[in-house]
Formats: sequence, C-alpha cells, structure tokens
Amino acid sequence: MISLPVNKKIVVSAIVILVAALVFVILVMNYGSILSGDKELPHEDKWGIYVLDLKTEKTELLYSSANKISRIRLDNAGDQLVFFQQIFYATTPSSQKTIPKSFSLKNGTIINAVTRNLIIW
Repeated sequence: MISLPVNKKIVVSAIVILVAALVFVILVMNYGSILSGDKELPHEDKWGIYVLDLKTEKTELLYSSANKISRIRLDNAGDQLVFFQQIFYATTPSSQKTIPKSFSLKNGTIINAVTRNLIIW
C-alpha cells in the first residue's frame, strides 16, 4: 500500500468546509420548500387587504381593489381598518390625477370615506 504524507490541518479544514456546505445546502432546501409551498393568496384585483391566521397559515381576502392601497391602520376600538386608496379624478375632460383618499373597512365592507379630521397616521 502506498503511503502519502498527509497534512492533518488540511484534512480537518476540508472536512469542516464540507460539513458547513452540507448544512448550508440542507437549510436552503428546507427554506425553499417552505417558500414554494402550494400556498396562493386569494385575489381579485392587484391590491388587497388580507387576514393571516398565524397558527394555520391560512389567508382570507378582506378587501380587493385595482387601486393602490397604503397606510393600513387599525382604529382605536380595534374593529375597523382605516386605509388610503389612490382614487382617480378628472381635472379636465382630457386629464386625470390620482389622490389618496381614506376609507374605513369593517367586516370586509367599506363603511365610508373618512373625513380629513379622522385620518389615522
């Protein structure tokens, strides 16, 4: 049998690198399987407000809109969501602008547009 001189530091370093690479690959594969699960968000339009059950990881669509939704807040009573939505309006017959308008949502239904005095930041 042929005996080759072996540097133990190189062998130990190689084993440590291989183990680290194996652990990394296993973690990436497991994390990728979590992300690529067959979970799709229910949607009707481009923008939406959802409820996520953290225990079951199920989502429920509360409100959907083609217009951008932003600054979603829960009111002080905890039973309504207040949010801004971009609304198109015509300044002249040939031009349109968008403005953020605030709305409140309760039980999945738009209650009303909120007045400027009630805007929650």
